[in-house]
Amino acid sequence: MSILRVIQPSSPQNEWNVVQSQRQAIAILLLDLENIKLDPGEEKFLQTCCKYPLQIKIAFANWRAISSQQDIELNDRGYQMIHVPAGKNSADMKMTAIGSSLFVPYPNVKEVLVCSSDADLIHLCNTLQIHGLAVQAVRKHADILTVLNLATGQFVRYPQPSVPLLIPSMDECLRSIKALIQSEQSTQKPWVKLSELSKKFQEVHGFTLSHLMRHYEPGKKARNLFSDRPTEFVMHQPEEKGEIYICLFASDPQPTTIPSEIKSRQSLEKALMNALKTLLPESELQPVKITEFLSQFQKQQGQPISYFLKALAINHKPVAFLMTCSAFKLELLDKVWQIELRKL
Repeated sequence: MSILRVIQPSSPQNEWNVVQSQRQAIAILLLDLENIKLDPGEEKFLQTCCKYPLQIKIAFANWRAISSQQDIELNDRGYQMIHVPAGKNSADMKMTAIGSSLFVPYPNVKEVLVCSSDADLIHLCNTLQIHGLAVQAVRKHADILTVLNLATGQFVRYPQPSVPLLIPSMDECLRSIKALIQSEQSTQKPWVKLSELSKKFQEVHGFTLSHLMRHYEPGKKARNLFSDRPTEFVMHQPEEKGEIYICLFASDPQPTTIPSEIKSRQSLEKALMNALKTLLPESELQPVKITEFLSQFQKQQGQPISYFLKALAINHKPVAFLMTCSAFKLELLDKVWQIELRKL
């Protein structure tokens, strides 16, 4: 008795769909389950942070130490689960080994979410970026999820806090704003868009100019910060409802060169270490709030860290750059980034 096998011819449309799905750019989530646990709501939020569809989710853990209920739940949520032996950093090392070569089994991956609060995984993040992948570092502390885009330095939190918890004094913020304007003017741009200035300010401090005004001068807008200080800033709006441009009042000094001691990435890191060391006695060797640290650095150098990153062609934003420096340890405590010298 012979068995006849009937093969249905595939339509050109079906073949086209298969090819398109293979070419479609995707995002992949890597989860160190021994370090971070994600509930369905947090996972859904992470999908909104991705530029590409989140198609692959991989969790690393010693599954003997994980409850069977959680095992089943993750399987139902579509996770691939990789077992690692018991031991410190075992999940980290396995995650780094597999994650650093993701583009081999998944050539269409364009974005990776690295979910772990362990700073050692910055090496994995750097490797992925070298291969041209967009990387977002996901951390969790006190039920607050922080997603940091390592390319832009921008970060979001979940749940989103209603107001920043730490805002420097108005004088400190004004010094920072002037330094940012000076940085732009040093590139032959006499006028700076208010929208761009607020964006750069947020990259340094973690909150916008609008937040600053709501905190110190309720009822006023970001533009009032400049219009109310005519001896310090000049405003220009070519069209009634168009962009607002800002520049410093002519009497303000405008340094345009980098201090001679900062000429490389290494010298920048050394200057940052010195700035942090000046704060350590006051903090009794405790972690320092990153806004205080960056303000101290700006006082010493006369320019914000973003000025030097741009001048030295370092393609990182402040927080992302500090995470790549071996001398520092960053941690998110009570919704505020804190920094300290890494203990050798």
